Amino acid sequence: MTDGLTQVVISPDEGSLFPPVSYEVLPYGFLLNKFITNPDGKTHDLVIGPHDIAEQYRRFLNPIIGRYSNRIPAGEHHIEKNDVRALVSAIANEGGKVSLHGGPEGFDRHAFTQLPSLSDSQLFTKEEITSITEKAGIGQEAAIFANTSAHGDQGFPGELYVEALFLTIPASKEWEPVTYRRSLGSLIINYRAILRAPDGSSTIISPVNLTQHWGFNLDASYAKAGESTPDVKDHNLYIQSSRILEGDSNLLPTGKLLDIRGGPFDFTGLDTTIGAKYPDPGYDHFWLFDEPHEPTHFAKSKLGSTDLITPLFAALPPKVRLSSKRSGFDFHVTTNQRGVQFYSGIGLDGSGTRKPIHGGSADGVGYTQATAAFLEFHAPHSAFLHKFGDPAQAKPGDDTILTSDELYNHWVRLDIWHTPNVGEEEP
Repeated sequence: MTDGLTQVVISPDEGSLFPPVSYEVLPYGFLLNKFITNPDGKTHDLVIGPHDIAEQYRRFLNPIIGRYSNRIPAGEHHIEKNDVRALVSAIANEGGKVSLHGGPEGFDRHAFTQLPSLSDSQLFTKEEITSITEKAGIGQEAAIFANTSAHGDQGFPGELYVEALFLTIPASKEWEPVTYRRSLGSLIINYRAILRAPDGSSTIISPVNLTQHWGFNLDASYAKAGESTPDVKDHNLYIQSSRILEGDSNLLPTGKLLDIRGGPFDFTGLDTTIGAKYPDPGYDHFWLFDEPHEPTHFAKSKLGSTDLITPLFAALPPKVRLSSKRSGFDFHVTTNQRGVQFYSGIGLDGSGTRKPIHGGSADGVGYTQATAAFLEFHAPHSAFLHKFGDPAQAKPGDDTILTSDELYNHWVRLDIWHTPNVGEEEP
């Protein structure tokens, strides 16, 4: 694992009722390189990526994003919380005015280290490790990856220690006798982080807003060698939201929310396809969820034997759904984050390469626009500079400013369903 490109394969064991889903994670950038399943006898890789894994790092294809997701204004920002002040010096890496995805050398370029054992975790309690190893069910698998971001990294104050839990839950016995729709299991990604002052004793603050920049295409594996990868415009998308963030000419948030009901950004209908009202040039916007959200910051002194993991083992109503009638895959996603950035791959211009399973070759054409649905779950852009939503429903962590007295807790649960023989006949 010294080069950060050593693959770590994580999948439920043979205790799973149905064919398992296997994941390949690269420690460099905590990157989800493969998402493999074959419930219909055909192998599918449900995330896009290049022919050569070393090429992943030319673009944001499936890595963790940090220290701060999405766009914040480049330059100096004076922040304050609990009478503690700090300076954020955001480094421009898009157009001179924007610091994108944590800056020029964000977490996608950090080599994470897989902990030898779950019990080596500093940020998950013993009760939580017990829950993971004993209560998640037969066939579950888990790994924790860690990284330390130095004080001043990309202009952010404080030393930030991060652990990322990658947890699979095997398929349930649920299936529908008429459609034969069945569960293929679930994936939970849980980020934890704590902030430390350079002197190790004083209180310090810093904005933290992590996410996984994964790009899904549920039909990509139907492409034969040399063929174009199918786009995602026929995928159905549901987002439990009636508002998006307003952006300026640099896509930086203005602090305002726009009502989107009835327009091309309204995905509250279960049968709405991505391409139904596709805008020019595509989607690259943040949807703020309508339902009340959960806190993301917890006082470290009050955690003790707290178990924040066990509640995630129960299926929850989805805040986002992505499905394809052609392949039969149906993703249900829920999270404690306030919203989701949906990016339809506007910047995919055919450069680079594609995975062979998606029709690519080492010297071929890369992915093009709308060949992936990137669903990035995180807090609103620049949330430490603006207040979004109803103040009466505010929760700890909404401002994304983490103190050295707090624990950052971010989770996403993805439930994978499949209905066989729902699409066209595939040769």
